Amino acid sequence: MALRGKPLTIITNDLRIAKFVATDPAARLLVTGGELLGTVFTLVGGKAVAFLSELRADWAFLGADAVSLDSGITNTNTVEVPIKRAMIAAAEHPLALADSSKLDRRVLARVAGLDEVEAVLSDSAASAETITRYRPHVRTALA
Repeated sequence: MALRGKPLTIITNDLRIAKFVATDPAARLLVTGGELLGTVFTLVGGKAVAFLSELRADWAFLGADAVSLDSGITNTNTVEVPIKRAMIAAAEHPLALADSSKLDRRVLARVAGLDEVEAVLSDSAASAETITRYRPHVRTALA
């Protein structure tokens, strides 16, 4: 909320985020287009990936379904993987977001290694031992 009213350009494939950003007159909103993945209200597919491949961003924030030291960032389905990889490639500072329940887990499809993102941001509910094992990759920046 602290960024509302600031002149930012927001690029998203998430329709819920687009709806929220659209209410901020200071924001410039770019939506990827593509095919709707209705269960999560995101746009996916070749058109969305192609759109992102033409852009550069300072920051990318992408949700991670699971994070593990051996598998990296993984996703529960394969259709979102190409767009998440395109987001990582387009950003100067790619960050993955995963609450502590997603640490030490892996699911179906690999998105990226932990070395391909600047950091994984998580909440403070993870044990101290878990955070120590994941350093320097995971930062407990969220309360």
